[in-house]
Amino acid sequence: MLERLITLTALITLGLALYHGWKWWGLRRATYLAHHDPLLAAFIPGKPAILYFTADGCVACKTQQQPAFSRLRSLPGYEDVQIIRVDADYQLDDAQRWGVMSLPTTYILDSQGQPKAVNYGVASAEKLRKQIQEAIA
Repeated sequence: MLERLITLTALITLGLALYHGWKWWGLRRATYLAHHDPLLAAFIPGKPAILYFTADGCVACKTQQQPAFSRLRSLPGYEDVQIIRVDADYQLDDAQRWGVMSLPTTYILDSQGQPKAVNYGVASAEKLRKQIQEAIA
């Protein structure tokens, strides 16, 4: 019984380490790309942004992520947060280059366009707000 508990704990720890390592690697890769990537051509320096990968068939994007963006923009001080939408169906090469493996995927960019956080899956308005605060601090 104790051996199973130790094995389970080790597997959970390994899984968490791999997940955080994947996020760290994706963020480092995005930091390199941000310097010259054409996806960020619409980025306006001086304002934080969210690089948002979605697709027409993504139900979670429409029912959860987009309402979270609306809630975020309704908060005082967050009305001007840029949201750069990338349709992964039509811009598959861009999504692959940024390491997008699930939709929605969001990258939080600081006011200079540098990625500071990545979210694989739906991110709540509160989580996005905290990540933007950390990015501009």
